[in-house]
Amino acid sequence: MINPNVNRQILKRFDEFLNLLILMQQIMKLQRWNFRENYKFARFERMNKNNITRK
Repeated sequence: MINPNVNRQILKRFDEFLNLLILMQQIMKLQRWNFRENYKFARFERMNKNNITRK
């Protein structure tokens, strides 16, 4: 039988590792969303600039 204390430590480490993975995944999603929003904004700005120069 493995020492229950050791088991608890292993589970705690595993839990910390999972939390880290989840955090990294959320950061990736945020970066992707941010990139998409910046791209939309840049496209919108270009459209406005083109409209101003046409007039």
